[in-house]
Amino acid sequence: MRPSSASLPALLYTVLVLSLGLYVFLSGFLLRRNAFSDRARRCESAGSDGADPCAVPATYRRSVLLIVDALRHDFLVYNESLPAAAAAPHQNKMPHVHALLTERPNHTARYRFVADAPTTTMQRLKGLTTGSLPTFVDVGDNFASYEITEDTWLWQAGAAGGRAVFAGDDTWMQLFPSAFARAAPFPSFDISDLDTVDRGVERELARELPRRDWTLLIGHMLGVDHCGHTFGPDHPQMARKLAEVDLLVRNITHQLDNDTILFVLGDHGMTRTGDHGGDSAAEVDAGLLVVSGRPLPAAAAARPDAIPQVDLVPTLSALLGLPIPFSNLGTVRAELLPAALRAPALAANVRQVDAYLRRLEWPQPPAAPDAAAPPPVAEQFLAEARRRCAQVWATFDTGLMAAGVVLLALAALLAAALALLAPALPAETVLSAQRGVLLVTPLLAAPVLAVGWQLEAAAPVLALLLAAAAVTATVGVCALRLRSAVVALVGRRGWPRPGPRGVVASLLLLVHGASFFSNSFTVSEDRVTAFVTVTALLAHLLPVAGGVRVARSLPQLVAAFSSGLLVRLGWLGFACREEQWWCEPGLVHRPLASLQDNSYRNGRLSMAAASLLLVLLAHRAFLRHCGNLNGFSVTELVARWCGWLSAAGLLGCWALQAIEPAAVALLAPAQRRLPVLLALGAAGLALTVLVARPLLVYVRPELAGQRLVTRVFHRLRHQLSGAPGELRVFGLGSAVSAALLTALLAGWLPLVLLLGDGRTPAAALGLALTALAAVLVGADGVTAGGDWSAAVLWAELASFQFFATGHQATFPSIQWDAAVTGLQMAPEGTLLPGLCVLLSTFAGELVAAVTLPLVLCAPHLFKVLTERATGSRGELALLLDPDTTMQRLLSLNMLYMVAKAVKLILCCLAAAILRRHLMVWKIFAPKVLFEGASFLVAGTGVLLTHAFMLRVVRHAGGWLEQLASKEIL
Repeated sequence: MRPSSASLPALLYTVLVLSLGLYVFLSGFLLRRNAFSDRARRCESAGSDGADPCAVPATYRRSVLLIVDALRHDFLVYNESLPAAAAAPHQNKMPHVHALLTERPNHTARYRFVADAPTTTMQRLKGLTTGSLPTFVDVGDNFASYEITEDTWLWQAGAAGGRAVFAGDDTWMQLFPSAFARAAPFPSFDISDLDTVDRGVERELARELPRRDWTLLIGHMLGVDHCGHTFGPDHPQMARKLAEVDLLVRNITHQLDNDTILFVLGDHGMTRTGDHGGDSAAEVDAGLLVVSGRPLPAAAAARPDAIPQVDLVPTLSALLGLPIPFSNLGTVRAELLPAALRAPALAANVRQVDAYLRRLEWPQPPAAPDAAAPPPVAEQFLAEARRRCAQVWATFDTGLMAAGVVLLALAALLAAALALLAPALPAETVLSAQRGVLLVTPLLAAPVLAVGWQLEAAAPVLALLLAAAAVTATVGVCALRLRSAVVALVGRRGWPRPGPRGVVASLLLLVHGASFFSNSFTVSEDRVTAFVTVTALLAHLLPVAGGVRVARSLPQLVAAFSSGLLVRLGWLGFACREEQWWCEPGLVHRPLASLQDNSYRNGRLSMAAASLLLVLLAHRAFLRHCGNLNGFSVTELVARWCGWLSAAGLLGCWALQAIEPAAVALLAPAQRRLPVLLALGAAGLALTVLVARPLLVYVRPELAGQRLVTRVFHRLRHQLSGAPGELRVFGLGSAVSAALLTALLAGWLPLVLLLGDGRTPAAALGLALTALAAVLVGADGVTAGGDWSAAVLWAELASFQFFATGHQATFPSIQWDAAVTGLQMAPEGTLLPGLCVLLSTFAGELVAAVTLPLVLCAPHLFKVLTERATGSRGELALLLDPDTTMQRLLSLNMLYMVAKAVKLILCCLAAAILRRHLMVWKIFAPKVLFEGASFLVAGTGVLLTHAFMLRVVRHAGGWLEQLASKEIL
């Protein structure tokens, strides 16, 4: 009674081919640019006047760069007409900066420092040091920093014999590991820590400023950015952090001499919720303050209000007398240079950009003006070169995009074919076909790896061709192995026809996918998903097959009505997109420590605790009702208590978050980590035990009516002798679902830890919706025929949980506070924090994948719950025929991946067709990335759940064989 494990590799194969199709599409859609390692050099021959045409003489010997992460432009603006009592926490908090601008206008300049999207720190630092334009795919590097190999003003300063000193965000050390003579990096990923990095920068700058042995002194503060992520810009903590920046600027300016210039700049801004990553005005409008020890050449009236951030690169290079970095596309700010150096600096800028354009080997690059051209002509050329680069780097590879969509469609068709054939054919035939699949795949994967390793540029095309061949070969193998069965299936019964429920599910899936072709519907996808989810739930009141009238039971009607109410309640958890101007961000999405109203803070904690309590009580009530907690085995003890221990850890974590940061800082690091360790340790113990011994079943001799001592004596004698006897088995009718739901609880509690207390009610609501969906599926008592509609329903439930837990398909909506949990477990590195952010974002996908097998269990389980007195075997029927059970589970998982793939294909088609749309990078490109990431997480969850179900069924098979060998069954 032990099933074959061939279904798991077959499912893995399908997920991999679908993932390969996504990779091929993204290779053509996401834009990249070539990064050259060429270095700008001083010209070998001097000009007619003896000067170097590739660089200008230095105006300053030293420069201080103070990067204040997320310093928005309006943070630097002081409104004298605004009363102090009416000022927001981010307004009028930098009086010294205001004094510099009003009392020393000839020494100080302020700009709106416009960033290029994506507005993530890693990409902004690349632009600020190389002068290059980021492409959209660069946003992925924000989690994995790599050394910059392009030319930068840091390299140029070192080549000229200068010294660079750094203090602050350790991201710089990943980008420039050997660029600094002295460095004091500080960890940057803990967004709840507002002060460690800033205190370190203040301390190091105070030590370095008097030394004067450096050319570049760089400080990168993170307190403002972390305060935005943790509390938002309208919190008293933001006032404190801005005041600290203002005080540091005052201390630096008091020590400036005539040979030093100070740049205080933000790498990006922040939204009203403190996030960033997109291209809204609040995110791209950073602030730049320039303070010189000597008067600036141009009057304040001659300075522009706004400049691109890439203009810092040639300007800083010219001020320090360095060659402009090779890949720069910025324009030197002539108003900051002496009048005699403006024309030569622009000429050197033109010469550098022209060399870069020739290195790109474009067919028709813009013609560079000669060195004697007037400044407006040079500036026009530089602006045109930047525009042309942005245009060329927006050139899509339509061939790869089309190939990726075709491969996705082929793989989806293969999965659909396997799903339709698996439950309708003999087990031996299906297993033979699966072995054929597994035989073909390695033979075709080896050339992909071998050739792709040697020909890196051709790897996507080769992968496409060989993967398509793998799909074709697999279909051929299946056809050869199954030809007789397929002929019999088609000739005798015909292909199964979808009933009303399946037709409605298909239409809903297509409607949801079609909405991706509209920017308005994509912006409002949370509402679209809610509508589709409710309709998919109500569709399960329709019959599975056409022409069959089925009376709806009271539980189904109650479940349908309740699910509609819960979906409407889930709207309260929706987050706001920037485009939803009518939306007001809810307080549930704000960190607990940012809430200043104690009554609301306590109320939110109470709601989160109540949600946890209801989930734990529902789990225990289910197991008790089904007889799965009658024994005292390790598995039953874990199922009974580990959830409560993990919940206690969660409550401890939230309690620490509710306390003021200054009070939490008094605790030792081990004390702060203790609640996290308790929550994750208890959940990890439960999962480990469930994998080892997944059955929650208790067997005892039937000795009812006898005295306690007699019952214990007979039970011990029976166990020692091994003699057969009359036994009573508890929990066998719900053995599969009990193991599955206990594993779900053990995995759900860590996800709740990542989501936070504010989103815990929404996560619990997702579990309730899934339970109601299982009632709708199981109340029919139909054990086959409705898998497609159930797969579509589960796919929509996953999407709805994504939105209900406060996520949107935009980068500013990413909940970075989940990374804090990862840092508490692994303070070094970004891999675990990045994984925590990913799991928090797509927690709904994992919940849907884990609960998908309930579609198989629900009809049997419903009988156990409603017909307990009749002695229904319940899920024992699944355990007695394990091969059929795993075949149907394979079919169900395949259909679920097909439903996810259909949405992914339509999303990719929408992005490809609308690639020239004005909102492609703001709306459609993030949607493709989020949809692709959710697909990959769903595939991983399906594979893990399938493996766990295989373990449960095989363990149960061995357990039943042992009972049968003792002639008990």
